Amino acid sequence: MSRSTSPHNLLLRSLAPEDLHRLAPHLEIVSLNSEDVLVQPNISIDYAYFIEKGMASVVTMTPAGGSLEISNIGREGMAGVCLLLDLDQTPLRTFVQMTGSALRIRAEALKEAMDESGSLRRKLLRYAHIVMMQTAETAVALARNTVNQRLARWLLLSHDRADGDEIPMTHERLALALGVRRSGVTVAMAELEAEHMIKSRRGKIIVRDRGKLIDIAGGSYGRSETEYRRVVSA
Repeated sequence: MSRSTSPHNLLLRSLAPEDLHRLAPHLEIVSLNSEDVLVQPNISIDYAYFIEKGMASVVTMTPAGGSLEISNIGREGMAGVCLLLDLDQTPLRTFVQMTGSALRIRAEALKEAMDESGSLRRKLLRYAHIVMMQTAETAVALARNTVNQRLARWLLLSHDRADGDEIPMTHERLALALGVRRSGVTVAMAELEAEHMIKSRRGKIIVRDRGKLIDIAGGSYGRSETEYRRVVSA
């Protein structure tokens, strides 16, 4: 990335100018296609990805061999967060949900920059704190919330990371994200659509009333977003 180019990624934009300049020569723009795997489980991570456009999902394997989404990433963050904790691999998998682009940097270059700059390390570790918060909130939502509440929360998270009101998503992927069967997704979608919160089309969902979705999600949405503004954007 050119030193004169301003990134769209909010985490990069929050860095002190000298820290962004430190990273800039090592950042390269790459396309993100649906289903691209950014982080393979239990394999050494070559790159961190600062999302410029689109969305990636972080999933864990269930004891039964299935997958469950525990967090997602848009232009507010990066894939490969374990690198910030001086780890080179993770049992979690990260793949692209919404097509877009990212600025990627080699793991070694990122680690060297963090070793050289205390302010860069502190800011990126603050982002790691946000990821842990979002993961904890997902765990609470899966354990305590209704399917409708979980769906509303997921739609809000995705809406935050989308360009506009249209979210490309299938019922199969939603079932993965919400930890329910496809039939449960169908029922929940129909109920939210009946209340004019969303419009469902083949392979996509259109957000029509964000305020109502926030009401349905209740306290399951908003805490980590507020914390992000406090400790990262500030």
